[in-house]
Amino acid sequence: NNLYLELDRYTEGYYPPVSARNFAYISLSAFEAVQPILQNGESLNNSFSGLDLPVYNSKDKYEMSELLNSAYATSFRQYFQTAPQKYFSKINELEEKIHNSNEHLNPKSTSLNSRKYGLLVSNAVYLWSGTDTYGHEAYNNLYDENLTLPGRRDSWAANSSDIKKPILPNWGKVRPFLLKTNDVEVKPPLPYSEEPSSKMYKEALALYTMSMPLSEDNKWIAEFWSDDHRGLTFSPPARWISIANQIVEHEDISINKILELYLSLGFALCDASIITWKAKYEYARERPQQYINRVISKDWKPFHENPTFPSYPSGHSVFGAAASVVLAKYFGDNYHFVDKSHINRKEFHGKPRSFNSFKEMAIENAYSRNAIGVHSRNDCEEGLRIGYIIGKRISNLTITTENIVDTD
Repeated sequence: NNLYLELDRYTEGYYPPVSARNFAYISLSAFEAVQPILQNGESLNNSFSGLDLPVYNSKDKYEMSELLNSAYATSFRQYFQTAPQKYFSKINELEEKIHNSNEHLNPKSTSLNSRKYGLLVSNAVYLWSGTDTYGHEAYNNLYDENLTLPGRRDSWAANSSDIKKPILPNWGKVRPFLLKTNDVEVKPPLPYSEEPSSKMYKEALALYTMSMPLSEDNKWIAEFWSDDHRGLTFSPPARWISIANQIVEHEDISINKILELYLSLGFALCDASIITWKAKYEYARERPQQYINRVISKDWKPFHENPTFPSYPSGHSVFGAAASVVLAKYFGDNYHFVDKSHINRKEFHGKPRSFNSFKEMAIENAYSRNAIGVHSRNDCEEGLRIGYIIGKRISNLTITTENIVDTD
């Protein structure tokens, strides 16, 4: 999963929704690969319509690290097909390194059985992924040239130079894991108004005023959480995978719980991306820059450039809130944590920051989007609200065949 962060950063087309979805499928493969040796394992084979996992031979012997190694390596090659060649080499090298470190500990038959079963599980999950028309290999189909968006005065379509290439406008049609898109209501954005007395104008003016100039602390917060620059940082969902990785390396928790954590996190991030992107293109709200340039200052620009999709609600905020609830389920509401996701980075403010809870992290993550100038306060507050709902609903589900709902 640390290698995942590198692949996410450098693979062409790995925008936030793609990353969130693919991480969920990879985590599902890993979770299912170890079922032959978990005493109280609960396969999800019957939980999702169309998923057809291989049956393992209960008489054969299997080994945990070989099962996981095979499942992860196979999945990485499947879901990162557009990665630079050197990262395919990294996948292969890591797979071989793990295999070699365990080879002398197990009979050849155990190793072979484990590698074969991990491969079969990943292939089965990938085949099931392929039945999701809008989500599968979406990194190859990021745009819709026939897209029609509202032409309102406040519309992203009317005021953005990025309208020719909006990222993943049909993502709201992707197959979710646990939550259907209408399970969580996204409230409408603030009513459009250019009147100085309106809430919309006041929010824009506050953002504009905060930026003149942006304080050093706000610059640090803005760049610390700005995980949306292809090749420079990993994606916003992957940021929460980075946080989970750091905690897993530090805490003494069972492999069962680790696999459950990553799977729950994957489900939450994936379903959050679908609900969020559906709302983004339904409301098609412009970025704050367009409003500020039209109403307050024609030359104003955000601290960093705008993402190439509509503004409302904030995806960063949704991902952070949903992930924070999942993480709190496993590690508590008052978990103290120093996030070192960007430690030693020189291109931006990556110095580690300290937090007293996951919720505190989620709130600062959301605030960073306002500080950086690419989201209004309304975007971020609604993102937090729906993210908490998504995280809570998924956290309340026990990952067993009896309790996960079928969302086909």
